[in-house]
Amino acid sequence: MSLFQVTSLLFLVGFSIFKLHGLLKSRKKLIFLFRDLLSLLSVIFAILVISFPAISTYLGNFFGIGRGVDFILYVSILILFLRSESLSHKLLDSEAKIEALVREISLKKCDKEP
Repeated sequence: MSLFQVTSLLFLVGFSIFKLHGLLKSRKKLIFLFRDLLSLLSVIFAILVISFPAISTYLGNFFGIGRGVDFILYVSILILFLRSESLSHKLLDSEAKIEALVREISLKKCDKEP
């Protein structure tokens, strides 16, 4: 195993322990738990692929992609796209909440002034 693989594995194991600890202590909504669980599964998949690179080649051949590197690239692009969309929706929700709060505060100030 190369130094890069060992370093990556140590980082991913530490990250997965951090995520698992947060997941077990979390009292978040179900959608956030699903997101965290999906993140943890992605880390476990990364650990397996780094430890056993032949897995990516097998999965690539299984899905008809060919090379394992291409399979990992396609999956990564898909995950990044989904994450981007998720963050975009969160940003829009936050903007709507801030706008509602600003309106509420400004209406309260208008009511107080003579």
